[in-house]
Amino acid sequence: MRYQAHVNTEYCNKTNSIKYLFKYVNKGPDRATLKISNNFAQSDKETIIDEIKRYYDCRYLSPCEVAWRIFAFDIHHRWHPVQRLTFHLPGQQSTLFKDDDDINVVFNRYENTNTMFLAWFEANKVYTQGKELTYFEFPSKFVWFAKEKEWKPRKKGYNIGRLTYIPPGCGELYYLRILLTIQKGCIDYESIKTIDGKFYETY
Repeated sequence: MRYQAHVNTEYCNKTNSIKYLFKYVNKGPDRATLKISNNFAQSDKETIIDEIKRYYDCRYLSPCEVAWRIFAFDIHHRWHPVQRLTFHLPGQQSTLFKDDDDINVVFNRYENTNTMFLAWFEANKVYTQGKELTYFEFPSKFVWFAKEKEWKPRKKGYNIGRLTYIPPGCGELYYLRILLTIQKGCIDYESIKTIDGKFYETY
């Protein structure tokens, strides 16, 4: 009755609902397709086109976006990049090959190649700062270089590591994943299975 109009009031209890309400504000200004031509192109007189002035003349800001920018609200959000960490049991690293590739060529290609997981062992042998980090914490201080197949200390930025999901039915690989969330500074598979100085046969 106050506004002499129908008002639909809804309770938004999720972040995606709020994002839906303000998605048009975050999309930027409205745009129109225009064709700009120079009428003096045929004449001998040279015309200077001010592209910056033309941009400001043609730009349109809606009232919602104006208020949003005046109050300096965030236009978008940024999250930390996530590094997907792979791991495997001894001798069970995955390989890529074509159907017509020779099996001996494929074997020789990957025989002495480091995986992300094996390179983690090597990095713990070289860098002392990695000995205080678990495998999923490693990307916060180190960067994985896929071409060189090695981890190197991070100079800037931040990254979050996430171990790939393994269902419980996979047995040893599942328990290896659990140990990787606890064990720090491992240099080989045996060190992962060593708890409080005692070596265990299985994960």
